[in-house]
Amino acid sequence: MKRRRNAPWKSGRYTVDVDEYIDPWSGKRQFKYLVTDSKGKRVAEEAQFDKHDQALKEGLDVVAAQTRPIGILGDVSPVEHGGGILYHDPTDDTYRVIYFEPYVSGRREEMINVYAFGIAGPGDVLDDLSWVDWDSIASSSGISVEDLKAAADSKDPMVRARLYEEVGQIDGFLNLDAYPSEGNVGTAADHWDDDIEDAHKAERKTRRPNRRRKPKGKPKPNKARRAAAIRRRFMRL
Repeated sequence: MKRRRNAPWKSGRYTVDVDEYIDPWSGKRQFKYLVTDSKGKRVAEEAQFDKHDQALKEGLDVVAAQTRPIGILGDVSPVEHGGGILYHDPTDDTYRVIYFEPYVSGRREEMINVYAFGIAGPGDVLDDLSWVDWDSIASSSGISVEDLKAAADSKDPMVRARLYEEVGQIDGFLNLDAYPSEGNVGTAADHWDDDIEDAHKAERKTRRPNRRRKPKGKPKPNKARRAAAIRRRFMRL
């Protein structure tokens, strides 16, 4: 069966390949997609599409479905006590946060504001937060301006997300999302419960043992040691 491979479509850590082939039973030209991750592992595969674009769209939908929660900001029960969920979107390798700010209404009802905002990549955070007065944030948080800006350049998305959280807690989350959703705490808890549980599971998988080990080989250079110190500082927030 002769096939002709089209150029792959890359999206973050995923690749979508669309193959054209001749169906041996019908003799018609057909298309199939194959989704693989950055390690070459097959994620999904499906055939018998009549059009190239149709197969590509189905493959991209599979990639979009890989968007998942990877961490928790703030309290372990963020809906009830304030905090957020960090998500990774593999379609363009970006990160976003859903943040919860509960409050008691004038009728004594437990209500909540739900904010949604993106997390810029390393090197882009300071531009994204160009309106922030970092001296004011440093004064309120007790973290030096130098450390705040170092966190903005961290390769760890959780560190960058915690920096956004720090800014929101001091300057107000309305500066990160001017149009938050509003609802009841109980309803929000039911809606986000699965994502919160998945985020906790993701954290447990990536959490490193909290114990000191004798360093092996050459010591880390000053830049690497400082990056590790910044990460530890912000992971304690």
